[in-house]
Amino acid sequence: MDKKLNIGCENDYKEGWLNIDFKKTEITKPDKIINLNSLPLPFQNNEFDLIQCTEVLEHVLYPESVLKELKRILKKKGKLIISMPNETNILERITFLIHGALDDFQKEMPHHFHFTNTKQQIELYSKYFKINKITYSSIKGNKYNKLPMFIRNFLLNKFPNLFSINMVCELTLEKLREQDEN
Repeated sequence: MDKKLNIGCENDYKEGWLNIDFKKTEITKPDKIINLNSLPLPFQNNEFDLIQCTEVLEHVLYPESVLKELKRILKKKGKLIISMPNETNILERITFLIHGALDDFQKEMPHHFHFTNTKQQIELYSKYFKINKITYSSIKGNKYNKLPMFIRNFLLNKFPNLFSINMVCELTLEKLREQDEN
């Protein structure tokens, strides 16, 4: 039986998975409370076949340290599904231009500690994992949605930093562990 870990489960509780989050709320009812800013994670090496960590790393103090931990707890042939927002899309740039700040940033209690674009995310993930698949999620908006689908898809795939709100990556260890052993 595959062992699956859902990190930052919030309102995405998955049956048959170990669902974790940093606190319990009316919305978030994790199986286990774990603070990703306190490492190491309380799991064995090579414990999980599948890990989902979507829209989480931008909220932790040291995302690279968390990635190293995910590499440690992922089985050799396991998969990691991961995503972070693309904070350089055209809508965020316009918001910053008009308001002088992004909506997610509050000085008293920052919601996002890190602001990344798709290129930075690819560079970060590639340090520890092999990227098997990238899926870009398109920005949304009335004017943008009036464009024909083939134009939206062209813009999304040609200029993901401008036209995607996030990207979801499927990562594995296979090639990297083989290189480490040689």
